[in-house]
Amino acid sequence: MFSDAPEASVSSVPSLQRHALSGATMGTRYSAVFFAAAGVAESAIGAALFAAADKVDRQMSTWKPDSDLSRLNAMPAHQWLP
Repeated sequence: MFSDAPEASVSSVPSLQRHALSGATMGTRYSAVFFAAAGVAESAIGAALFAAADKVDRQMSTWKPDSDLSRLNAMPAHQWLP
């Protein structure tokens, strides 16, 4: 073992539960499975997960005309996009 830190006793480790979240985005679905203590703020984690997927959609969508990527693709060559 490479650590000098004391090992945690098994009784001090909280039991973990399986959590699964899913939702719709970008014309498809996403899902996330994670293990956390009982009582974890699953709704807050779900909101953060959806916000991350939504941010990618707003930036990279090829079918939303106001996405960053669509606006970049619509720009004339050799012009900066603010």
